[in-house]
Amino acid sequence: IRVTFCLKKKTSSLIIPFYCVCVFRFAVSLLCGPQPDRASVAFQFSPRFDMAWAIRNAKLNQEWGEEEGESLSPFPFSSQQSFTLEIFTSPEAYLVTLSCSLLCRFHCCQFIHSF
Repeated sequence: IRVTFCLKKKTSSLIIPFYCVCVFRFAVSLLCGPQPDRASVAFQFSPRFDMAWAIRNAKLNQEWGEEEGESLSPFPFSSQQSFTLEIFTSPEAYLVTLSCSLLCRFHCCQFIHSF
């Protein structure tokens, strides 16, 4: 699944309805720029089903930052189940909610303040 979203203001949100079918992981990337292969990634969220883990990261000037990750217990995703993932931007962080509950946040201010 590839999702591209252009942030027009300092506070925005993106709602992504999902239905997972036998997957081990997926990633949602917010790209900066019109060319996906060369764009910076303002935020990437990637749950890992096999490890019950959620990874967050950003890529600036073709270099990935240090991954942030944490175990999610209980793991809120499962195959063949629909859910709604929502990503909010604020001046301080990206906030990820799953079915209206806060799942995690990611502080990567060099991207947030550049919009």
